[in-house]
Amino acid sequence: MALLRALVELRAPAQWQLSAIHINHGLSPAAEEWARHCQEACDRFDVPLKVESVAVVRQGRGLEAAAREARYEALAAHIRADDVLLTAHHRDDQLETVLLHLVRGTGAHGLAGMSPSRVFSGGLHVRPLLTFSRDAIEQYANDNELDWISDESNDDTRFSRNYLRHEIVPRLKQHWPAAEAVIARSAGHAAAASELLEEIARQDLQLCAGVEANSLSLSGCQALTRSRLQNLLRHWIAASPLAPVSSRHIDQIMQQVQQPSRSGHALVTWPGGGCYRYRDELRLTAHASVPDGDFEISWNPSDVATISALGIAVSMTPATGHGLAAERVRDGKIVLRNRRGGESLRLSGRRHRHRLKKLFQEAGVSPLERDRLPLVYIDGELAAVGNRWIAESFAARNREPGFVLEIRDF
Repeated sequence: MALLRALVELRAPAQWQLSAIHINHGLSPAAEEWARHCQEACDRFDVPLKVESVAVVRQGRGLEAAAREARYEALAAHIRADDVLLTAHHRDDQLETVLLHLVRGTGAHGLAGMSPSRVFSGGLHVRPLLTFSRDAIEQYANDNELDWISDESNDDTRFSRNYLRHEIVPRLKQHWPAAEAVIARSAGHAAAASELLEEIARQDLQLCAGVEANSLSLSGCQALTRSRLQNLLRHWIAASPLAPVSSRHIDQIMQQVQQPSRSGHALVTWPGGGCYRYRDELRLTAHASVPDGDFEISWNPSDVATISALGIAVSMTPATGHGLAAERVRDGKIVLRNRRGGESLRLSGRRHRHRLKKLFQEAGVSPLERDRLPLVYIDGELAAVGNRWIAESFAARNREPGFVLEIRDF
């Protein structure tokens, strides 16, 4: 409410277009009352308001984390490239965040706390009150006779942040009155260190890039000091779409770099991801296990085929001059199945048939990736190997209508 009032005051001189978003998590019995309060306040300030209701799905996470993810996903849907999302996080929030990260054993990035601004959904997320204390904001709200609502869950000390807020932080401030400002300053130092580590990691990523996209050269990694390798691995995984990785898993990957296994399967796995070695490279995968059992699926290419064993969906997109020949696709009986050993096909421009094992080796496709590529059979013949290869007899000719196979994870 204090942030809204301040922005309203600045709106006319700055010539801003100002609107508000309220996220209704549906977790409190008073959630609808809160939404009405926000609507009344925005009506009073002549600010357009959008109320978004979200479903908070825990999926093994804490309630706070699940609510935060649902909230920011809803907010992201409203932010365009030229928009700035402003939230009212303040210096006390920063203190709590740094302390939480500290007791969880985080590195420099976590100790930096919340950043004053960051790229968000194509626009920016800015926290303009981050240097102001909670007391200063409440004084502003009282001076301007603002009405606000306190979430009753903020008093529940079963939540880690609330426990810090009510039990730990007051004692810290009592013994060290300047703790809030000093820790905020330390967070700034950590942020500067984190930026430097990111810069070093980007340089090392270029030096250690593998041949395959988004892979690391094993020999390049072995040339780094332990600290730089640890920093590089964190940056590499954080930049991927995989779930975050723990320090324990980073240590396990580092051990595999120093004492590499000959296995082509996943070396290290964590919920939502994995890292494995193939030849001289480290690679990441969202599917760190080899699928069990055989599958065989009759497929109408106008539909999307889901292969649960592989966690993928397969579809076809019309094309011209490449892909599977449209005539063969329309007239044939199509079956999707897994590799079972001994398969071969002849590629365009080659005289002889080649076993898939040889083609995979030539292309540098790891054993883990091989088992995740569905084979496409048309009228009993192997027509395509996932979206990598098409048999010569099934390939669309120049200017001939065709279909391109598309594979996506689900």
